Amino acid sequence: RVAAVVGGEPVHLLETLAQRVADACLGEPLVDSVEVTVHKPGAPMPVTFADVAVTVVRDRG
Repeated sequence: RVAAVVGGEPVHLLETLAQRVADACLGEPLVDSVEVTVHKPGAPMPVTFADVAVTVVRDRG
């Protein structure tokens, strides 16, 4: 499922991709919570960074 999300419809924001991956994981009946970190090394930013990352923590609660 995760590979299908990552390889599926392109997104512009790391946050969107992280949320979609979290949703896919929470779609599995045995998963109660998930922490997803998405990295984008060399992201096009006005300031140079080695890496940009977003972490999403979700649960069924």
